[in-house]
Amino acid sequence: MRSSYFSGLNYSLANEDSRIERQWSKTYKNILCVAGSGSRSLPLVHSGINSIRIIDVSQRQLELTQIRWASAKFLARPQFLELLGYSPTSAEKRIESLKSLPLPSSIKESWIENANLWAPRGFLFIGRWEHFLIRLGEIFRSLSFCDFTELFETKTLEEQKIYMQTQWPAIRLRLFLRLVASPLVFHRMLYKGALNGGRSAESLATILIQSFESLLSKIRARESFFLQMLFLGSLPYPEGWPAETHTNVINAVQNFQGKVIFENTDLVTAMESDFDFASVSDVISYLDPRQLALFFEALQKKVDPSQNVACVARSFLKHPATPAELEPYLQKKEAQEAQNTDNTGVYRFHIYRSVNEAQQ
Repeated sequence: MRSSYFSGLNYSLANEDSRIERQWSKTYKNILCVAGSGSRSLPLVHSGINSIRIIDVSQRQLELTQIRWASAKFLARPQFLELLGYSPTSAEKRIESLKSLPLPSSIKESWIENANLWAPRGFLFIGRWEHFLIRLGEIFRSLSFCDFTELFETKTLEEQKIYMQTQWPAIRLRLFLRLVASPLVFHRMLYKGALNGGRSAESLATILIQSFESLLSKIRARESFFLQMLFLGSLPYPEGWPAETHTNVINAVQNFQGKVIFENTDLVTAMESDFDFASVSDVISYLDPRQLALFFEALQKKVDPSQNVACVARSFLKHPATPAELEPYLQKKEAQEAQNTDNTGVYRFHIYRSVNEAQQ
C-alpha cells in the first residue's frame, strides 16, 4: 500500500472521531494503532495499558505523530493547544515550543527548516485532506454567497433545526457538491487513484450531504470539528475539538509509563505483532484485494476464541465485505452504535472481537 499518495502528509488534524476507539480500548493492555495525523492515537492511552505500537507507511505522518506525543507529554495543555494550532499564538512561540521538545534531532531540524509551512497557524491545517476540506468550503461560500456564522451561533439544537428549515442552502449545497466533490475530482485530484478498485457505489457528494443532514439533526454544528473545518475553515469552538485536546486525555499521556513504539511499516505486516486491541482507521478501504485478504487472514488468527482481542476498523467510500470465516466475530450492534455516535458521519464501522469476550 505504499502508493505515492501515502508517502506524504495527508492528514494533520483528525479525520475521525476517536472518542469511539478511546471507549473501546480501556480494557486492553497492548494496542496497535495506525498513526494518521497522530490525533487518533493519543486518546487510546489509559492507565491500564502496557504498550502502544503506532504504525504508518508515511514517515512524515509518523514524524507528526511523534511531535504530537512529545508536545502532549512535555508541554502544559495551553502550550500544546498553541503549538498544534487550536489556540492562537505567534509563529515564533510555536517554533520555540518545538525546539524545547525531546525529539530526535533529525525530526526537529526538518520541521524547523520548513517552519513557514506550519508555524503561522500550527500543524492542524497543513495536511492534504485538511486543505481539500477548507478549499471546498471557501469555494462554496464564495460562489453561493453563503455565510454559516448563524448556524454555529445557534444556542440549542431546536434553534439549529429552525435554521435548517429556514436558512440551510440545501439545493445549492447539493448541486455544488455533486460538481466539485465528483469522483473525478476526489479520486484523481485528492487520492490519486489510491482507493483501489476505482469508484465506489456512493459518491463523496452523496456521503457529505447525508453526513451534514444526519449530524445537524443530532448535534450542534459547533460540536463537530469536521463541520467547523468545512464551513468555517477554522476551529473556533472548543466543544467540537477532537479528543486529543481533552484534559483527561492529555493527563493520561503525561502520566503514561508504558512503551510507545513508532514504526514505519504497513498494516498487514504490523498485524503479526503482539497486541490485543487494534485501531486501524480506514486503511481497509485502500488495500488491494490481495492485501485485504492477508489482513483478514491475520485478523482471524488474532480473534481466535482462545484470545481476548478486538479490532475497530472504519471504511470510507469503499466498504469491504467481511469474509464468512470472520462473520462470527463481527459485532454488528456495536458497529451501528459507533456509527450513530460518530461526529463526522462519513464512515462505516467494522468491529471485530473474540467470541469468548463478546459473550461475556
